Amino acid sequence: MLLVFGDTDLPKLEITETEIRSQLRKVQNEPDSLEQVAKILTRDMQDRRGIYVYPFRTGSSQEVTPFAAALRGRLQQQLSTVRQPDQANLWLYGSYLITDQGLELSAHLTRSNNQQIEQSRSLFLPKKAYQGLKAEPSQISFEEQLQNNPDLLRKRDFRVSIRSNKGHQDLMFEEGEIIEIYVNVNKPGYFYIVGHTFAREEPFSYLLELQEEADPPRSFVQFVNADDVNRWMSLGEFEIYPPLGLEHLQVIASKEDLVRRLPEYRFDESSEFYLVGKGPEDGLAKT
Repeated sequence: MLLVFGDTDLPKLEITETEIRSQLRKVQNEPDSLEQVAKILTRDMQDRRGIYVYPFRTGSSQEVTPFAAALRGRLQQQLSTVRQPDQANLWLYGSYLITDQGLELSAHLTRSNNQQIEQSRSLFLPKKAYQGLKAEPSQISFEEQLQNNPDLLRKRDFRVSIRSNKGHQDLMFEEGEIIEIYVNVNKPGYFYIVGHTFAREEPFSYLLELQEEADPPRSFVQFVNADDVNRWMSLGEFEIYPPLGLEHLQVIASKEDLVRRLPEYRFDESSEFYLVGKGPEDGLAKT
């Protein structure tokens, strides 16, 4: 208004241009919705093609929280994406730190062939912007028990690994999706798989049948011969169906036949699963 009325004796501002720009960046990078989060994190990425978006993770947890799932959906809306990691030219992944005030997010766009970082971005998300979406992992205690199991360190010369067609971590699947599971063993031997499921009101553990032509208990145990050592062996394709939720797959391997060392199990007619223990914690203790 001073300029409109011809007064050129303007008051001196007690802030520099650098400070103004800093304040503007702060406002721009503190969104109040997941839509704004996605737009900020994907700024200058919209013209890139063939991006696979991984769910963001927090700490050492492998769980895809409701917040991470919702954010992934918003990010996919902003980008030209593909359905499988091996189809992608670029991977977008990230993490978040939970604080008393909200979440500190960081995202990285990398090349899929050499993991070279193309772009990085970070921002702070106040609690009101993700109200109603749980960001804390729900099964931290169980994950720690699974990862810190002393039996995993018994024989370092005999190793086994498990993954899906989308990799082995930061995994998220949708109802009706078909996934393929692979196992890799570095020496001839035997293995079985236990699933620990938190997909309904009563979590449970179960034995995965690996051989359709065999009857229990032999159907639970797979043999790896010398020709298949150090190769990713497919265990087949599986359809994702309700109830949906968090699930861990644990593979147990040995040089000796495991058919007599399987945990006690019982067939549940309602779910058609071969259940182990009274729940995941008990099921883990029995493997």
